[in-house]
Amino acid sequence: MCQDYIDSLRACQIPNPNELKLRDEPACRQWIQENLYYDACVRNYQRDLDFYSRDWWAWLGIDRFIYGKSSDIIRLYDKEGYLVDRYEY
Repeated sequence: MCQDYIDSLRACQIPNPNELKLRDEPACRQWIQENLYYDACVRNYQRDLDFYSRDWWAWLGIDRFIYGKSSDIIRLYDKEGYLVDRYEY
């Protein structure tokens, strides 16, 4: 059952937390957390030639839009507080 679930996921796809809670196999949960989350994705794929591209995606941990419908400015800061990118629409 665990192997089937893992095989159903795409590379670097974050598992659905609700489905993960249903896994009653501790070893399965541990393997998923160590191999499928963001840091594991970077560790496993950072040497691929196409890993670093011009596009970056940021997951905000929310299920709704946080920006205005007409116009807004989205700013992306690094952990030091420096502006990394800005998008205005």
